[in-house]
Amino acid sequence: MRAESEPRVNLFIVGAPKCGTTSLGEWLGQHPEIFMSTPKEPCFFNTDIGPLKTKNMKEYLSLFPFENNYKYYGEATTYYLQSDAAPECIHEYNNNSKVIVMLRDPFDLVVSLHSEEVKSFHENETEFEKAWLLQEKRELGDRIPDDCPDNRILLYKKRAFLGRFLERYYNVFDKNNVFCIFLDDLAEEPLAVYLSVLGFLDLNDDGFRAFHNHNKRSVYKWSLIERGLNRLSKIAGRLKMRLGWRSGLGIIAFLYKVNRKEVDNRTIDERLEKEIRDFYLKDVELLERLTGRKLNHWKNQK
Repeated sequence: MRAESEPRVNLFIVGAPKCGTTSLGEWLGQHPEIFMSTPKEPCFFNTDIGPLKTKNMKEYLSLFPFENNYKYYGEATTYYLQSDAAPECIHEYNNNSKVIVMLRDPFDLVVSLHSEEVKSFHENETEFEKAWLLQEKRELGDRIPDDCPDNRILLYKKRAFLGRFLERYYNVFDKNNVFCIFLDDLAEEPLAVYLSVLGFLDLNDDGFRAFHNHNKRSVYKWSLIERGLNRLSKIAGRLKMRLGWRSGLGIIAFLYKVNRKEVDNRTIDERLEKEIRDFYLKDVELLERLTGRKLNHWKNQK
C-alpha cells in the first residue's frame, strides 16, 4: 500500500465506451501536466466485468512514472462505467480522484458496442438486430462465441444505462470531482469541451488545438488480417510498457485503418430503433435529472 503522501493515479476517464474516450485521452495526454497511461485501458478496477488486463497493484502502478511529478496521472478504462465494483474500488484507492464520464445517445451506443465486439471477434453475429435478439439466450450462457471472454459484454442493453451508471459515481464521489461530457458537444465544439475539462482539472490552457477524431465506428474488411493485427497490437503494447514508451510508431494503427471501413447507424430498422429508444426512456429521464440537460432528441426516433 502506498503512503498517503505519495502520488497516485488521480484522473479516470471511465467511459462510456464509443463516446470519445480515446480522443479525449489522446488530447489530455499532450498536456505537459498530465500523463495518460499506455495502454489506454489498464482494466484494473473493473473486478466484476470484462477483462482484467493488469494483474495486481504493483503492475498497475508500474504504468505511471510518478517520479516525473505530473499533476495528473490518468487512464481511460471504459469498463469502469458499467462496472458495479469500479466506483468503490477507485474511491478506496484514491478518494480525491477526478472522474470524467462521457455520454451519448444510448441507441447509437449499443449499435457501436456491437460493432466493436464484432471487430474484437468477441461477437460472431454480424447483424445487429440478430445480436440484440440473442441477448436473453446469451445471458443464460447459450450461443456464446469461443473468443468471447465474458458473456456479459454481449448483453448490449445492460451496457447503456448511462443514467444509472452516472448516479452510481455521484453516490460514491463528491459531485465536484465528477465531470460529464456529451459526445455531441465533443464533436461540435471540441475546443470548448477541452477548455472546460482543463478548467475542471484546474489546469492552464496549453494551446493544444489538434482535435482529431480517434476510433470512429468501423468494420473490418478482412477478418484474418484483423485477427493478426489484434495479436500484434497486444505484443506491441507489452513491448511499449517494458520500454516505457508513451506512444508507438503508428504502423499498426495505419494497418488497422487500411483494413477498416467506416459505417453508420442508418441501416438499423426503424421499428427496432423505436423499441430501443423506448427501452431506455426512463434511464434517459434519470440522466436528464442528474445532468440538468434536456435530451429530447435521445427519446424520439430521428
